[in-house]
Amino acid sequence: MKGNGPEGVALMGARRMSDDFKCGAAPEGHLLLAALATVALLVALLIYAGARVRVPAPQPPLLVGSALPPPKEYSWSSHPETLVLGLRVDCPFCKASLPFYRQLEAREAAGTLGAHVLAVFPDDEAAVRRYLAREKLGLDARASEGPSLRIAATPTLLLVGASGILHYDWIGELNADGQSEVLHELAMPRRLFEGDTVRRSVTMGIGGIAGTGGNSKQWH
Repeated sequence: MKGNGPEGVALMGARRMSDDFKCGAAPEGHLLLAALATVALLVALLIYAGARVRVPAPQPPLLVGSALPPPKEYSWSSHPETLVLGLRVDCPFCKASLPFYRQLEAREAAGTLGAHVLAVFPDDEAAVRRYLAREKLGLDARASEGPSLRIAATPTLLLVGASGILHYDWIGELNADGQSEVLHELAMPRRLFEGDTVRRSVTMGIGGIAGTGGNSKQWH
């Protein structure tokens, strides 16, 4: 009789609520465990994938007198010296230097430069073609060049000998004196430079490398 009274009904209701709560707790616990297992699996997959990614070794800095690998489809030996222009299609300092690059192009066409001008870009081939057409440049150019030439900022000019030895480099946008120095260097009588480290390295601005605020842009 006691179980049929109000107190009995309340007790039965309390037990029913308790049972319902216990029944509901089990699925929530399983969901939590499943979520934790999924997270653990994802972390394991990321660690595994990261272990299989090959991180390229850092390239050594440019050193006058060191040997450089040629850009793709190019041979250093095809010319006594090659003046490499390291450019980017979105580099404002490269754009500001375009009159000088056109002057180099004109002098090579006239046979008065003393070196072959080769422009290299980290950008893809289509972007480089559009850039050359837009700026009306007829330079010999290579696209999608990686870090093999050790160009860290643009613009960079490299004077490279027939066996790939770096004779001279200029980093950053060149002022009038810097441009005159390039032209003077290229007008020098041809000598045997291989192994010659007398030519010095000139940095006009390396903001992209050392953060000094110079007129250059990161290569990558």
